Amino acid sequence: MKRLPRPWLALLLCAGVCCLAAGCGGGKGKVYKVTGTLTKGGGPLPASSASKTVPPGTEEEALGIEMLFYPFDKGERPPVPDQSDVDATPIDPYSATVQPNGDFTVLGPSGKGIPAGKYLVVVRQRDLKPGESLFTPGAAERDKLRGAFNEANSPIVVEVPGDTADLKIDLNEYLKGGKR
Repeated sequence: MKRLPRPWLALLLCAGVCCLAAGCGGGKGKVYKVTGTLTKGGGPLPASSASKTVPPGTEEEALGIEMLFYPFDKGERPPVPDQSDVDATPIDPYSATVQPNGDFTVLGPSGKGIPAGKYLVVVRQRDLKPGESLFTPGAAERDKLRGAFNEANSPIVVEVPGDTADLKIDLNEYLKGGKR
């Protein structure tokens, strides 16, 4: 019986391990890129006070707007940060990148999207003062929206279908109780 040279054996072994690893994704399913527009009264949310020193229409202007998508298929609200029960199970959200014009994208951890399903949308508009960042003590807790769209209060529930989702979210519609 003829033996394979050691380099070939190592190469075959590595190829087999790679094939197994590629097939062991855990069945997470397909993900979909989510895009949309976040507005308030038909226009983009105004930038935080600290952003007034940066040119309008730049990414820096959008800093201070936080938009999170929490899986909501079971209808369970996530714990409120810093006010949650110690025993509460944390729910990891997907972050959206919000542009100064209100356009947003949710790419998920892989950069390819998030699974189809229902999501609770949380929005905060940070009230940063000039020279502050989110790391300034107490700055991250100040919200121009007064907690109306935080984990405990947000009425925004959206459905991400099994294809690319383009969502239109106007906060005024939810403040008036028009959408639920």
